[in-house]
Amino acid sequence: MSLYDLLEDFLKFIGYHHLEPLPTDKLIDSKDEPTKKKVNKMSNRERFPNIVLEPEVKTIQGEEYTVYKFRFQGLSDVYNYLKSDPIINRKVFGIRISSTFGSSGFAGMKYDDALEQLINYNDPKYKEFLTLSTKTKVKNLKIGGVFKTVNSVAGGTVRPEAIATGDPYVYRTTRLYKIDKSVNLYANACYVWDTSRSQVYNRAVILTNIIHALEEQGIKVNVNVFEAARKYDELLEIELNIKKNGRGTNYQALYRSLCNVEFLRRLMFRVLETSDVKNNWKEGYGKPCGEEFMRDYYKLNKDDIYFGEPSELGINGKDIGEDFENAINKLELQNVIDVPKAKKRIRESIKTI
Repeated sequence: MSLYDLLEDFLKFIGYHHLEPLPTDKLIDSKDEPTKKKVNKMSNRERFPNIVLEPEVKTIQGEEYTVYKFRFQGLSDVYNYLKSDPIINRKVFGIRISSTFGSSGFAGMKYDDALEQLINYNDPKYKEFLTLSTKTKVKNLKIGGVFKTVNSVAGGTVRPEAIATGDPYVYRTTRLYKIDKSVNLYANACYVWDTSRSQVYNRAVILTNIIHALEEQGIKVNVNVFEAARKYDELLEIELNIKKNGRGTNYQALYRSLCNVEFLRRLMFRVLETSDVKNNWKEGYGKPCGEEFMRDYYKLNKDDIYFGEPSELGINGKDIGEDFENAINKLELQNVIDVPKAKKRIRESIKTI
């Protein structure tokens, strides 16, 4: 019997299961007699070059960091990557990895269930989330425009030369063309260990209400969900593109990535466990990066919206109306969002759920 078999039996005996295999040059199959198999020696970066990027050294707030990057173009990318059983960095994270062995009180449902839930579109709680996520209206926000004189088939001043030449655009008129307005919104999926489920949920509801309100006013919103944590001189950055300019809001993706603690504490932790980090990340899994740090990292401008962890936004998870007002004030959107009306509508919706 191999060392792995003995360890697995021991962990099962004390109540643990779903133990990940130790790194080895052999794979043990289900037969009584172990047989040798060749292991795919390709690294995660070699297998997924568009997802696992080459580490780079970057200066952030005057300090140098080795940055380990992952880029996912949607939830299907996350699912396919994790479903492929990427290599786990056992040198750093050992055997009892948090994505598998984290308690249900902290990390929610088991890892395998959380992964399948990522593509399960029959979650009954989604309807509740959707009901609460489209209750915000903007104030009469004026988006700039320019007047242009154009030729048209109706309305305006007659163009005699057009009539003479048979041109169907026989009128000249002035029209207002709105200037395309777009904004980048960066939502940090990372938060400290004592963040409650209600704080996580309320933050997601508030975020989607802001997106809905801005888009109703004709402002295009590009949404990037990311997880960023650091350990000494190393930085992990996982970016998930949820919504690009001009595309409809994918509320399902926002719900699955921001509403449930399993996304961070099971799935994103597993992505971290497959990285090539060198420092002792096993102790605490890194420190969440704050707003100023990430604004410098992404080189955000003043118009870009940074949606930080709940505690940064004044979201305590007790009263969603108060949480909404606190977040809007922190983001300095009170001149855009009708806060009193939004608070009233959200609270009324909660009573009907």
